[in-house]
Amino acid sequence: MPIMAAGIMLLIIGVFMFWSSESPVIFYIVPIAGVLFTIHEGIEIDMVNKRYREYTSLFFIYLGKWKPLPTVDYITIYKERLHQPFYVSSIAADTTSDSIKVALVYGKNQQIAIGKFESKVDALNLGIMFSKELGTKLLDYTSSRPNWIVE
Repeated sequence: MPIMAAGIMLLIIGVFMFWSSESPVIFYIVPIAGVLFTIHEGIEIDMVNKRYREYTSLFFIYLGKWKPLPTVDYITIYKERLHQPFYVSSIAADTTSDSIKVALVYGKNQQIAIGKFESKVDALNLGIMFSKELGTKLLDYTSSRPNWIVE
């Protein structure tokens, strides 16, 4: 909520500065660019109506179409490693980051990602909560030997 309030204030300041002809360009571009920090993407699941949507939000406006929640075969927790090379002129660097994702698995190995965590405990808590709510199994695929946490 504080990020949204800051974004609204930056937008107002940026628009005001834009119409003020004496202001240098940087004074209205920076505040308007600050609005971009209020844009979020996520997933929302409505358990009562058995539907979900992937949304993009700007301030208090959420955009995304609701879809029926498919019959979930099981929930999985797995590690994801993101490797990103960077090249600038003659300098090269790599960054690697690990995260633990939680996904609803249905159909022929189709997934709906519902969470991304740095902590395995947080991912397990979300997985257990959804497995109870949906009455389905939970597979921990974070180690070399996958095991069922909830069957």
